[in-house]
Amino acid sequence: MQLGRAVARARLGIVCAFVIVTVLASLVCFVLLPDAYTTSTTLYILGSQGESLTSDALQAGALLVDDCRELATSKRVTAQVADHLLLKDLSDFKIEVSARKNTRLLDISVTGADPLSVTYVAAGLGNALTECAAELLHADGIAVVDPAEVPSAPSGPPRELYIGLAALLSLVVSVLVAVIRGATNKALWTAEDVQRETGIPVLGQFPFAQDVKKGGRR
Repeated sequence: MQLGRAVARARLGIVCAFVIVTVLASLVCFVLLPDAYTTSTTLYILGSQGESLTSDALQAGALLVDDCRELATSKRVTAQVADHLLLKDLSDFKIEVSARKNTRLLDISVTGADPLSVTYVAAGLGNALTECAAELLHADGIAVVDPAEVPSAPSGPPRELYIGLAALLSLVVSVLVAVIRGATNKALWTAEDVQRETGIPVLGQFPFAQDVKKGGRR
């Protein structure tokens, strides 16, 4: 009961904190956080010519896909792409490479701040990986199944999620602060508080009234 009254008394502060944090989180998310764009390309890893469908060949194909997945983010491949695009390196881009289960399909995803740049990087990784795989792994080639396309809309950041989490956190913290203050506050607000603390029944109360006009009687 006391905690409920403490929260009720602090409702104005809770609402103010909720509004202020939500506004600040919105400003940070929409002003300071840049848009991120993501594009991807899908490659098919070709095996050796005349390769049979034996279990050993299938296992070798799976190993070839794993090797290509590691090569796609190797220093040799990324440096080649960076040199081709006249970049110092690809540290400004998030590169993810994944192999689809039980296939020879390889997905390369690139995320960055510019839609054209991520497209060029994804396409460059596919070309550089083809050359590197042919030289090191003696693969017959890599076919592009789905070429990288220029993203038309940002893929992130999840601003709505960040704002919602910030607002929820501010609400929880504000309520906790109100509860803690109410639990530690020894002030007596009602007749029930006085009777509970002193054990003496309250015989009467003097109402407190204040005129709204300046200089009114009390």
